[in-house]
Amino acid sequence: MPLLDLSNPDLWNPKYLPAITRPKIQYILYGGAGSGKSQTMIQYFLSEILNHDANENETYVVLRKVAATIRTSVYMDFKNKIYEWGLGDLVQTFDGIFEVRSRSNRIIFMGVDNPEKLKSLTQAKYIWVEEATELTKEDYMQVTLRLRGVSKHTKRFFLTFNPVSDSHWIKERFFDNPPELERSKILICHSTYRDSLLLS
Repeated sequence: MPLLDLSNPDLWNPKYLPAITRPKIQYILYGGAGSGKSQTMIQYFLSEILNHDANENETYVVLRKVAATIRTSVYMDFKNKIYEWGLGDLVQTFDGIFEVRSRSNRIIFMGVDNPEKLKSLTQAKYIWVEEATELTKEDYMQVTLRLRGVSKHTKRFFLTFNPVSDSHWIKERFFDNPPELERSKILICHSTYRDSLLLS
């Protein structure tokens, strides 16, 4: 078990606790820069792969529109959090393939611009799309289409992004007119930079 007590509430932004504790399927986390949404997702995915009692041979996927942006963005943020939390003996990073592992659990990073790699989404327990506004509606449909594999867990799908314009497909799809059958399965959480101050 990690020396860091991941159940310590002081490590978590209370604004986002509903996004990781309530049993929904699609989680919409949006807010401006510095609001803490991405840090919460990084912490959540790390806590998942470190929870070896509950998780074994599980795959978690982090997506961005373009694979080339991953090295200097979200993947680096994961490495920084691993260092900050002192998890180097428990979590390994593999820069060549953009992968984070703890025993049999792994987090893989990929771009939506690589359709061949998207086939592996069927293995995923949870999927996080960072900067989701970069995706087109067609991208989103391709991603969700590949989530329909057999799984022992209910798959959870997270979107994080800055506020969108009225004409963006995300606003129509999740805020204005979500499909009737999905409405009870969507959680929306809005935050600002002030919410990140809750941990300071």
